[in-house]
Amino acid sequence: MKKLVLICLALLALTVTAALAATSNPSPASPGYTPVVLPINGIYSSASSPGIIKFTAPAKYRIASVNINARAVSGTNPTLKALVKSGSFTNYSGTLTAAGTPKDLTAGSTTIIADESAVAVDLVTGGTSPKWRDLTVFILLKRL
Repeated sequence: MKKLVLICLALLALTVTAALAATSNPSPASPGYTPVVLPINGIYSSASSPGIIKFTAPAKYRIASVNINARAVSGTNPTLKALVKSGSFTNYSGTLTAAGTPKDLTAGSTTIIADESAVAVDLVTGGTSPKWRDLTVFILLKRL
């Protein structure tokens, strides 16, 4: 009986600790989550590239998070605006201003991607002669 009480107390303590975690984001290894890594290798300097990356969602998803990163950047006051779109909706957007630190994008009006929906990543550069090297877009999807 004493062991049962101790086990129940230990489980209760673990539950409370998990509820107080610093982040609410689930592990990408959690069931139902699909991490999507979209690399753009080489130098990216186009002023505007609508749909530089495109894919079709194989199921209905909710976008849990999106971030973008670059290995290096040059130019004067370079910026890189990223938009993740599904149909006519902008699901996530944000602006990267420095290399080496991932930038979390901000959720738009909807984060739902319909089954068999086309998803596109648009990139728009700013600044004088910006050159972004080896970009990576990371999208964490939750299957619905």
